[in-house]
This record gives sequence, C-alpha cells and structure tokens, in this order.
Amino acid sequence: KGWGEWTTRFGVIICCLFSIVAFQVFGVLCGQAEKLGICCDDVWEVPSDADLAMLKARGQGYFIEDSIAAAHNEKLLKHTASGTLMYFKLGEYWFEVLAGLTMLYSHLVIWWYCPERHVDLDEELPDPDGDDGTVYTAPAAQ
Repeated sequence: KGWGEWTTRFGVIICCLFSIVAFQVFGVLCGQAEKLGICCDDVWEVPSDADLAMLKARGQGYFIEDSIAAAHNEKLLKHTASGTLMYFKLGEYWFEVLAGLTMLYSHLVIWWYCPERHVDLDEELPDPDGDDGTVYTAPAAQ
C-alpha cells in the first residue's frame, strides 16, 4: 500500500525541522564569523576618491551610483564573502529554501491524503444568460 499518510508526513516534517535547524546554525555561524575567526566576510565601504576616479576612467555607469553613495556617506559592497564563510552563507540560503519547500510539500501531502479530495461535486453551473437552456433566477427574499 505504500508509505502511508503518517509516515510520509512525519518524514516531511523531520526534513523541514532539520532544514530549519541547519538554517539557524549557519545563520549563527555567519553572524559570529569574525569572533570565531572564520574568513572572509563581505567588505562594505564608502566609495573613496580613488574608486570614483577608477570608475570614471573606465567610463562605466557605476560612477554615478558610487558618487551618490559617497556623497551620502553610504557603504556599498566592495567584495563578496569568500572562503569558508561563503560556503556558510550558501548553506544558510539553501537550507532556508529547503525549509520553505518542505513546508509547501507538507501541505501537498496533507491535500493528497485528505478524503475531501475524492468528493465528486457537481461541476456544472447554470449559465446566468440562459444559453444552456435554463435561466437562473435568484431565490425570492424572505
């Protein structure tokens, strides 16, 4: 007969809980990376005059965006994470995705095993314009 509803639901819930825990663990590791000596985190800096001169010389469109950020003293991403921390960030992302997908799959499993799914409803509704031969009339108000 197969796995059965409760076995399937239990397996999906275990996968979801594992994904949530792994997502949280990787999130804590990413948040505490500097304290734990894990290399190498994102580098955020306000664009310097040297950065702006280099962008202007290259003629790239980022010059305007970086000039505005520099004028507002706003930090921009200069280098993305690398090394071990990059893998921790990827783990955090993918376990969050997996947690969401297993939660959606859990809803699908519940629907699959629900008895209401097999109820045969009358799918033919009368045409209000009468094109199907009957004219719909609203019940009288009481």
